[in-house]
Amino acid sequence: MAEDLAFSKKRIPVLLVVLVDAFLVNAGIVLAFLARFSGHPPPVNFQAYLSLVLWITLIRIGTFYFTGLYDEKKEANPFDIFYLVFTSVTLSSIIIVALTFFYERTLPFPRTVFLISWLFS
Repeated sequence: MAEDLAFSKKRIPVLLVVLVDAFLVNAGIVLAFLARFSGHPPPVNFQAYLSLVLWITLIRIGTFYFTGLYDEKKEANPFDIFYLVFTSVTLSSIIIVALTFFYERTLPFPRTVFLISWLFS
Protein backbone atom coordinates (compact mmCIF):
# COMPACT_ATOMS: atom_id res chain seq x y z
CA MET A 1 0.00 0.00 0.00
CA ALA A 2 2.76 2.45 0.93
CA GLU A 3 4.62 1.59 -2.28
CA ASP A 4 1.52 2.37 -4.34
CA LEU A 5 1.15 5.72 -2.60
CA ALA A 6 4.81 6.58 -3.19
CA PHE A 7 4.48 5.61 -6.84
CA SER A 8 1.38 7.74 -7.36
CA LYS A 9 2.92 10.77 -5.61
CA LYS A 10 5.99 10.50 -7.81
CA ARG A 11 3.96 10.30 -11.02
CA ILE A 12 1.50 13.12 -10.33
CA PRO A 13 3.96 15.93 -11.11
CA VAL A 14 5.04 14.29 -14.39
CA LEU A 15 1.41 13.71 -15.36
CA LEU A 16 0.65 17.34 -14.60
CA VAL A 17 3.59 18.48 -16.73
CA VAL A 18 2.42 16.27 -19.62
CA LEU A 19 -1.11 17.68 -19.39
CA VAL A 20 0.16 21.26 -19.32
CA ASP A 21 2.44 20.51 -22.27
CA ALA A 22 -0.48 19.03 -24.23
CA PHE A 23 -2.50 22.18 -23.56
CA LEU A 24 0.38 24.49 -24.52
CA VAL A 25 1.16 22.55 -27.71
CA ASN A 26 -2.39 23.02 -28.91
CA ALA A 27 -2.60 26.61 -27.67
CA GLY A 28 0.48 27.35 -29.78
CA ILE A 29 -1.19 25.91 -32.87
CA VAL A 30 -4.40 27.85 -32.26
CA LEU A 31 -2.36 31.04 -31.82
CA ALA A 32 -0.53 30.23 -35.05
CA PHE A 33 -3.87 29.88 -36.85
CA LEU A 34 -4.99 33.24 -35.48
CA ALA A 35 -1.71 34.89 -36.47
CA ARG A 36 -1.66 33.32 -39.94
CA PHE A 37 -5.25 34.26 -40.78
CA SER A 38 -5.44 37.62 -38.93
CA GLY A 39 -7.74 36.26 -36.26
CA HIS A 40 -10.17 34.55 -38.64
CA PRO A 41 -9.00 31.07 -39.65
CA PRO A 42 -11.06 29.49 -42.44
CA PRO A 43 -13.35 26.84 -40.96
CA VAL A 44 -12.17 24.19 -43.43
CA ASN A 45 -8.53 24.69 -42.38
CA PHE A 46 -9.32 24.77 -38.68
CA GLN A 47 -11.45 21.64 -39.04
CA ALA A 48 -8.41 19.89 -40.54
CA TYR A 49 -6.48 20.79 -37.38
CA LEU A 50 -9.29 19.51 -35.18
CA SER A 51 -9.25 16.19 -37.01
CA LEU A 52 -5.51 15.87 -36.28
CA VAL A 53 -5.39 17.32 -32.76
CA LEU A 54 -4.95 13.94 -31.06
CA TRP A 55 -2.16 12.85 -33.41
CA ILE A 56 -0.36 16.18 -33.18
CA THR A 57 -0.52 16.07 -29.39
CA LEU A 58 0.69 12.45 -29.23
CA ILE A 59 3.58 13.12 -31.60
CA ARG A 60 4.71 16.21 -29.68
CA ILE A 61 4.36 14.61 -26.24
CA GLY A 62 5.98 11.39 -27.51
CA THR A 63 8.91 13.35 -28.89
CA PHE A 64 9.26 15.21 -25.60
CA TYR A 65 9.30 11.86 -23.80
CA PHE A 66 11.84 10.19 -26.10
CA THR A 67 14.24 13.13 -25.93
CA GLY A 68 14.23 12.86 -22.14
CA LEU A 69 12.26 15.94 -21.17
CA TYR A 70 10.12 13.95 -18.73
CA ASP A 71 13.01 12.07 -17.12
CA GLU A 72 12.77 12.90 -13.41
CA LYS A 73 16.16 11.40 -12.61
CA LYS A 74 18.04 13.51 -15.12
CA GLU A 75 19.88 16.55 -13.77
CA ALA A 76 19.75 19.37 -16.29
CA ASN A 77 20.70 23.00 -16.33
CA PRO A 78 18.52 25.60 -18.11
CA PHE A 79 20.65 25.44 -21.28
CA ASP A 80 20.22 21.66 -21.49
CA ILE A 81 16.46 22.00 -21.05
CA PHE A 82 16.31 24.70 -23.74
CA TYR A 83 18.30 22.49 -26.10
CA LEU A 84 16.02 19.49 -25.45
CA VAL A 85 12.88 21.57 -25.97
CA PHE A 86 14.30 23.12 -29.16
CA THR A 87 15.29 19.70 -30.50
CA SER A 88 11.98 18.10 -29.53
CA VAL A 89 9.81 20.82 -31.02
CA THR A 90 11.85 20.87 -34.23
CA LEU A 91 11.83 17.08 -34.62
CA SER A 92 8.11 16.77 -33.87
CA SER A 93 7.35 19.61 -36.30
CA ILE A 94 9.25 17.81 -39.06
CA ILE A 95 7.38 14.57 -38.32
CA ILE A 96 3.99 16.29 -38.30
CA VAL A 97 4.66 18.26 -41.50
CA ALA A 98 5.85 15.06 -43.22
CA LEU A 99 2.73 13.18 -42.15
CA THR A 100 0.37 15.97 -43.22
CA PHE A 101 2.21 16.13 -46.56
CA PHE A 102 0.98 12.60 -47.32
CA TYR A 103 -2.62 13.66 -46.61
CA GLU A 104 -2.37 16.98 -48.46
CA ARG A 105 -5.26 16.26 -50.80
CA THR A 106 -7.67 15.17 -48.09
CA LEU A 107 -6.66 17.60 -45.33
CA PRO A 108 -6.38 21.31 -46.10
CA PHE A 109 -3.93 22.01 -43.27
CA PRO A 110 -1.72 25.03 -44.01
CA ARG A 111 1.90 24.16 -43.36
CA THR A 112 2.67 27.79 -42.59
CA VAL A 113 0.68 27.25 -39.39
CA PHE A 114 3.26 24.66 -38.33
CA LEU A 115 6.09 27.07 -39.02
CA ILE A 116 4.41 29.77 -36.96
CA SER A 117 3.46 27.34 -34.18
CA TRP A 118 7.10 26.27 -33.98
CA LEU A 119 7.88 29.83 -32.87
CA PHE A 120 5.12 29.76 -30.25
CA SER A 121 6.23 26.37 -28.94
